[in-house]
Amino acid sequence: DEIVDILEYSKRKNVPLRFIEFMSNTHAKEEAEGLKKDEILEVIQSKYSFEKDAREFLGPATLYKMEDGYVFGIISPHDDEFCKTCNRIRLTAEGNFIPCLFYDDSLNVKKSGVMKSDNEIEKVLHKAVEVKPEKNMWSTEKSDRAFYKTGG
Repeated sequence: DEIVDILEYSKRKNVPLRFIEFMSNTHAKEEAEGLKKDEILEVIQSKYSFEKDAREFLGPATLYKMEDGYVFGIISPHDDEFCKTCNRIRLTAEGNFIPCLFYDDSLNVKKSGVMKSDNEIEKVLHKAVEVKPEKNMWSTEKSDRAFYKTGG
């Protein structure tokens, strides 16, 4: 019930806004719920007109342009388009490169608590990009990744 309020606040502050669908995982409370992309759009459409932004955008969000030119996005991991445009790799404080939020896989750039050379780190980063999955399984499964440990 606060979607429109958050959108209006972001518009007033001229701050980019990305809504994120709930990404179910085994560490979330069972009663935790969220809205899907279509439900978010339906709430916004009850007050505002918008259309899908036709500009090419590299990232996990689908962008929508409002009549006044403000652009908001929705990150929809349950949609096949999400993985096709996702260009994210995360680096945790523990030195793990995480190629995909759904899977628990990661590649570590530390060795016995001592940082590797720049060249070795670059090799691990390239490997993380190589093994980045083409698709997650949120439409049929829950993730085992603990998002509170992953960071954002």
